[in-house]
Amino acid sequence: DGTVGLNWAFEDQLGGSTLNIQRRESQQDWQTIHLQDARDQQFFADPVAQGGLYQYRIVAIDINGDEFASPTVEVFVPQAPVNWIYDANLENKDL
Repeated sequence: DGTVGLNWAFEDQLGGSTLNIQRRESQQDWQTIHLQDARDQQFFADPVAQGGLYQYRIVAIDINGDEFASPTVEVFVPQAPVNWIYDANLENKDL
């Protein structure tokens, strides 16, 4: 398992706003995985599975309760790299 790092910037200040960091897999319903103050502009989402395909979005909620969703970002978590072992003793052997 691993972690996905999310970073963002806003064109306008969102003073007093709360951010819902949301994630979904395979077109399932959005799940809020974290709440934070709008002044923070990064989050590390975990756990994520190797070979998983995830979609993320940020939903800002202003002081009036109005919600504004960011565009969706899709993240593919690759499989772990394969560890190769080279044995010089086998180099010239017929396997």
